Amino acid sequence: MKRHAFTLVELLVVIAIIGVLMSLLLPAVNSVREAARRAQCSNNLYNLARACFTAESQFNQLPSGGWGYSYVGDPDRGFGLSQPGSWGYSLLPFIEQDGLFSLGRDYEPDTITDKQKEGAKKCALTPLSIFSCPSRRPALAYPFTAGSDLLQNVNLTQNVDMIGKSDYAANNGATGDSEDKDLVGGFSKGVESDRAGALPPPSMKNLNGLIYGCSAVTDAMITDGRSNTYLIGEKYLNTDAYITSSDIADNECIYAGFDNDNHRNCYFGSDSDNRRPMRDRAGVSTTVHFGSTHEGNFCMALGDGAARWVPYTIDAQTHSFLGNRKDGKRALIPE
Repeated sequence: MKRHAFTLVELLVVIAIIGVLMSLLLPAVNSVREAARRAQCSNNLYNLARACFTAESQFNQLPSGGWGYSYVGDPDRGFGLSQPGSWGYSLLPFIEQDGLFSLGRDYEPDTITDKQKEGAKKCALTPLSIFSCPSRRPALAYPFTAGSDLLQNVNLTQNVDMIGKSDYAANNGATGDSEDKDLVGGFSKGVESDRAGALPPPSMKNLNGLIYGCSAVTDAMITDGRSNTYLIGEKYLNTDAYITSSDIADNECIYAGFDNDNHRNCYFGSDSDNRRPMRDRAGVSTTVHFGSTHEGNFCMALGDGAARWVPYTIDAQTHSFLGNRKDGKRALIPE
């Protein structure tokens, strides 16, 4: 029997049908993938919050935000006010990263040694998936573009051209520009402390979040209640700068001290002067807002450890109340 071959028309029809099926399936596949990425992002923040509580149970305070962006973590300086590195660095021993935390340990906190420099360099180069939102970018090392005058406590800038970054920021409160001038548009190069210990400078004393520069927040200081106060959440970022590090709000490593890379603010002055969260967008840079790449909402870990999705449309004043640990406003995240 003679076999019937496909004609060109029949082949084109089959290809067209496959194309239609693919166009129908692709949105569903992408939706499932994004749901998985959102779940991972939420889980990251939940685990970072649990690490904060584990640290708090040991040291009776939440981790400090560190000394400033010109410092990196030093394992010989432990936990709290004396630690120049970021809250992310302080949490390393509590997220099963003791080895990374201990890189450069030389038992000489007041002397910068070659061992300390090399350890700090290796640490700065190391990304961790727990600090990365998978919907935004993979947990890789990205260009270090901050400048040659940074990293005072180890002087390793000239040896580092790639760094690990964080997509998450601690809540430093709901203060205004007049009260947090060192947080807006640049940040100071640290708190000008000597290496014997850090004392909060005047500009930090008005901050009312849970983690900020030279902070030492205890449970008793969270008078609005943990479930009514932001702890750590996703930070807003210009989409053009995801990979390039061209945004000053995203040019430092995870482990550098208090900076707009790893802290954000919930200030409310008026309907036209506030820091309502924002979804990432191209060409728009800001150093102070929370936000993310997700559609509709972004994720925040609260002071009680719960990871909650917050709509970008949240009332700006409610958002401010959630950023302030002691304003007497027990605000709730809208469902």
